[in-house]
Amino acid sequence: MTCGVPQGSVLGPTLWNLFYDQILRLDMEDGVYTVAYADDLAVVVTDVCVDRLRDKAEYAIRNIIDKLQNMGIRLCLHKTEMILMSGRRKLRELTVRIGELEITTKPNLNYMGIVLDKNITMKAHVNYVSKKADKVMGKLSRVLSNIGGPSLLKRKVLTSVVTSIIYYAVPTWSKVLKYNAYLAKLERITRRMALRITMAYRTSPTKALLVIAGVPPVQLKVQERCKIYQKNEKEQAQKELLQKWQESWNTYEGWTKVFIKNIELWINKKVVGVDHHVTQALTGHGAFGRYLQRIKKQDHARCQYCDWETDDARHTIFQCVRWENVRLDAETRCGRIINEETISTLLTGEEDTSDAVFNMIRSIMREKNKDGVKNKQIE
Repeated sequence: MTCGVPQGSVLGPTLWNLFYDQILRLDMEDGVYTVAYADDLAVVVTDVCVDRLRDKAEYAIRNIIDKLQNMGIRLCLHKTEMILMSGRRKLRELTVRIGELEITTKPNLNYMGIVLDKNITMKAHVNYVSKKADKVMGKLSRVLSNIGGPSLLKRKVLTSVVTSIIYYAVPTWSKVLKYNAYLAKLERITRRMALRITMAYRTSPTKALLVIAGVPPVQLKVQERCKIYQKNEKEQAQKELLQKWQESWNTYEGWTKVFIKNIELWINKKVVGVDHHVTQALTGHGAFGRYLQRIKKQDHARCQYCDWETDDARHTIFQCVRWENVRLDAETRCGRIINEETISTLLTGEEDTSDAVFNMIRSIMREKNKDGVKNKQIE
């Protein structure tokens, strides 16, 4: 081959291996290492003296250039980047001269999708990942509206793109999450992702949204990925994640816990019945007098049907006489009374039973939303 091959060609990887095998076999000075992966080559140079570091780097690069030229290949030096990683030591910039071209160190360097910074804090990587994931989430939000659009399971598949961006190579940068500011950046994105999956109102509590969506908290997901990398025990790592998540959920006192008591059962159920209307009931944020009063959509919290003093999710789903026939029909299909003590078990039980309860909640909330729009209570 003298004219190269198209990018993505069948021969490309094989030819790259043939050429770069010779580069990797070059004799280098002590403290100089070559690292090859996919179609990328990194030269790692270490020394305690800056001047010797520069000399080693220049010699290594010239050595590589000469070898490539002997094989008829020209190295694009203007595409070559360099970073000086010194930890807490405050060192000046380093410039390496190769012929007439100078390569100066940068504060950050993107290597194989990992943003390395000169202080090796990995803070730059979290900032980079946050911006990238947020941008992708913004594009997905255009097709994941609250009403209509893909189902919950399809939304989870679409938003898995964001998950892949966030947790890519997480063992290399997980320690930076001990700083709350950087953890909060990723938590904001997972909250936004959970909102799109569950089709919930933006005021809904994060802890409840993550459980409904089946999206683990950032800290627990990072711990799981690190354990899989270190010990190669995927099943055990997933088990520990669910256990810790459940322990945290047990301390939660929000309304959603009435419907979801066991996170593992809820996730394994693959609840396809959750939509915008069902989520309102699960979170308590929706077409309820108490919520509408809170967001200043109306000046009272009374039920519009039975004039009950406080209209909330509990009153609507379990008590309001307006929906008595809907509840009786669902109870007939389930063969059990539907109340706060039984609804969690019914939702994660047999398919016919859970469908009946989901349909009951959906029917109630859909009609109530329609009536609310007619009365100009909610937009």
